[in-house]
Amino acid sequence: MDWKNWKKLNILVFYTLSLIPYSFGAPSKLQFKMDFVQTYQSKISKKEKQSHGELIYSYPKKIKIEMTSPDKIIFVSNGVKSWYYRSPFIEGEAGEVIISRGNEQLNTLTVMFDALNDLFTQGSGGLNQDALKKSKLFQGEWNDNGTVLTLTFSKEFSDKIKLKGALLRFQKNNPGLMDLTLLALQTDEKNLQGEFRVKKIESFSANDSQFEFVIPKNTKITE
Repeated sequence: MDWKNWKKLNILVFYTLSLIPYSFGAPSKLQFKMDFVQTYQSKISKKEKQSHGELIYSYPKKIKIEMTSPDKIIFVSNGVKSWYYRSPFIEGEAGEVIISRGNEQLNTLTVMFDALNDLFTQGSGGLNQDALKKSKLFQGEWNDNGTVLTLTFSKEFSDKIKLKGALLRFQKNNPGLMDLTLLALQTDEKNLQGEFRVKKIESFSANDSQFEFVIPKNTKITE
């Protein structure tokens, strides 16, 4: 796949739009690991393609996204420093890494998960309906059987993360985060993009070292 086109398709997740300052209060600490499949349309062949990857998140401001196929892409952020790494297409060639530094510069998904922290208890506990009603960052609406939650972000929050809202689908009503089966990001008033089909999600005790990236040898570095 052409690297430039792939990068454009995934920009919501990995870089440019995601470099935004924001902070939240933090009563609990949400941590999880998720295996996912992202489906998108190739701009070259117009055929449906899939990317497979793993996401690790730890409240606040820490995330690691590793795409394992069709190309190896890694994004890591500890809230102060981030690394965006693309492995070489051909063995022996140099990989590329972009390093970003700044106070609380975050990825779009990181900011959204930080905002959702109050809704979910650590582990598989149910969603906090009271926190959903009181949130100043978004409004939530359930479908009839209580398995799909549509979030509409406030104007201030939307302007900061360049998203209008998100859709979360669960495998049962009265769900916890560990029941999540689909996450879709809304980029404008009509369209849902950046869909992540959850293959597996589980509570995960992450440590700070997992949000530091060790740059491989033979890598071009851009700062």
